[in-house]
Amino acid sequence: MPLVKRWHVPRGLRPTLTGRKVRTTLMSRVERQQRGNVAPRPLWFDAALAHPPPPKFQLDRPPDLAFPEDELRREWLRRNPAATMVPKALFLEEASVPDELRRHPADAFVERQMELIEEGTAPEEAYRIVAAEQEREGDVRALEERTARGDRLRAIR
Repeated sequence: MPLVKRWHVPRGLRPTLTGRKVRTTLMSRVERQQRGNVAPRPLWFDAALAHPPPPKFQLDRPPDLAFPEDELRREWLRRNPAATMVPKALFLEEASVPDELRRHPADAFVERQMELIEEGTAPEEAYRIVAAEQEREGDVRALEERTARGDRLRAIR
């Protein structure tokens, strides 16, 4: 009677005691039952000894994808925590999504910052430039809104 060879027991799997059960491989359990004349020899036992299963390959986990924009976006959101509450449209194809929701402020900021970085500006300097640009845009927008409200008020009177 052939004995269970070392390669039938997967590496790192030794009999372990968990509660009342001793966990072992199927081949070693069947072999022990045969040696003790507890169970008859199964029909598949010789075939399993002759043709063991292929070894399991331990594949390395692929590296995480990291883009430079991710770090810039993280930094912008860290400096502007209230912006995390701005909704972001997931399905831009829908006509029901308003134009202001199609592009998140963080995406617009990082896109402009990446343009400046690619031109050769340092990341921190690019951040300051884009922040100043957006602040000017906000001031202009606020002035336009005040002007529009003033015109509406005059039109109503």
